[in-house]
Amino acid sequence: MRQSLISNFQRVCEATAIEASKWAGHADKVSANNAAMKAVRHGLGDMSMSGHVVIGQRPLTEGPQDQAAEKNDDLLVAGETLGRGGDSLDIVVDPIEGTNLVANNQRNAISAIVFAPRSTLLNAPVKRMAKIACGPAVHPEAVGIDKTPEENIAAVARSLCKPVHDVMVCILDRPRHAQLIERVRATGARVKLVYDGDVQAALATAIPNTGADLMLGEGGGPEGVLACAGLKALGGFFQARFHFTEEGEREAVAAACDFDIDQAITMDEMVRTNDIHFVATGITNGSMLAGVKHNSDGSIQTHSIVVSSIDNTTSYVTRIYRDGSFGSSISEPGLHDSIF
Repeated sequence: MRQSLISNFQRVCEATAIEASKWAGHADKVSANNAAMKAVRHGLGDMSMSGHVVIGQRPLTEGPQDQAAEKNDDLLVAGETLGRGGDSLDIVVDPIEGTNLVANNQRNAISAIVFAPRSTLLNAPVKRMAKIACGPAVHPEAVGIDKTPEENIAAVARSLCKPVHDVMVCILDRPRHAQLIERVRATGARVKLVYDGDVQAALATAIPNTGADLMLGEGGGPEGVLACAGLKALGGFFQARFHFTEEGEREAVAAACDFDIDQAITMDEMVRTNDIHFVATGITNGSMLAGVKHNSDGSIQTHSIVVSSIDNTTSYVTRIYRDGSFGSSISEPGLHDSIF
């Protein structure tokens, strides 16, 4: 894909992160998400492309009154097309991965976009899936969603030539994972609890010096597609299994898939191309990306990661926006070296 297209997606992601960052610490995840969605819709709508939204956004809250309060005309709906025309693409967007993190001004909130040629990304209305992720140093046949946590941890330890007690396993901090966390700790491995958003945790397993070796557990479906695309571009491993939680969901997913939805889902079934691009911008400071910085002179600084499978590159870019204009772009590959 043209470099200008990649750059435009990056700037949309940056604009989204900037809008979300204005709500950091205000304990209002709905307003933060609405501001981010507005920025995404405006940015993607102005691009020279035909971007097909593969997976739509879901409400942040469960009660009908709360959902009505957060209703937003900028919500991205599965199946709609954005842009002014041009390259035909599949896009998956998470305006804020970690809305609670933004609301509470906690670490590791990001804005993320993945794009690929049309009809290549998993297009199934699934809300939850079990996941496993690890980096390229682990042989893909040594691990898997159908293996036990103990087997996966042992395989990762062997592949990375480290003792089990040094293996770091990232798991979403949810009540449903209590038994999983107990089993992982029983092996002697270390657990990194992820309080919100598992895309960054999955990607961290494939990025050197983050400290993350393996991710296990159940999380969101759209986040699974984002993580899978990013890991495929990075040369890592990802596998999933659908977990149906709502009436009629299984039938809808079955109608959208041409593979056995009761079996483990491979990377090639989720992302059917090697032409993948993943872009993410930090909203709050994190282990992989620095957050948006609002400087005293009025300028705004962003830090993004751009992963491209075409040329097998991972770029870290710091951009400074001055007076609403685009500022300097400086590659800073060392900024991801903090411990996860």
